[in-house]
Amino acid sequence: AMIPYGIEAKMLNVVFVGFQVLIYVHLLFGASKVNGGAHRKLIVRRSLQFLAIPILMIVIPEKDYFLLALLVVIAGMLVSAYRELKVAKNVESVEPKFFWALLVNGLFWTGYAWATDNWPFLVFNPIVIVITILTLKLYYTKKRAVVRA
Repeated sequence: AMIPYGIEAKMLNVVFVGFQVLIYVHLLFGASKVNGGAHRKLIVRRSLQFLAIPILMIVIPEKDYFLLALLVVIAGMLVSAYRELKVAKNVESVEPKFFWALLVNGLFWTGYAWATDNWPFLVFNPIVIVITILTLKLYYTKKRAVVRA
């Protein structure tokens, strides 16, 4: 979805971010072989769903609103990860390095959004920053509690 959006918005760096997703395609093939292929159907179904996103981005005229909707879905997944951590008995389900990288990424894209006046990123990235900070705070609080016990 980032490639058509970047082309429409004339933002070459956003196009390159879209191409980075192609790196992960090989992971889908590897993941389909895990556990004797038990997850193969799910991976194929999710892959087809994700294939629809760039097609919709090309077809839908209001690309900013569609991008914002996609970003809200991503934020929802981050909130879901936070909620899972909140009810989890341990912190093993969370990799803090991912959230630190996500925090740095959110800070970068917020600055970029201000510089280029890209309102979908201006709305989304501060939300990601807040969710990420809350998740990291919860992670380290729970981790300290486990160490003390």
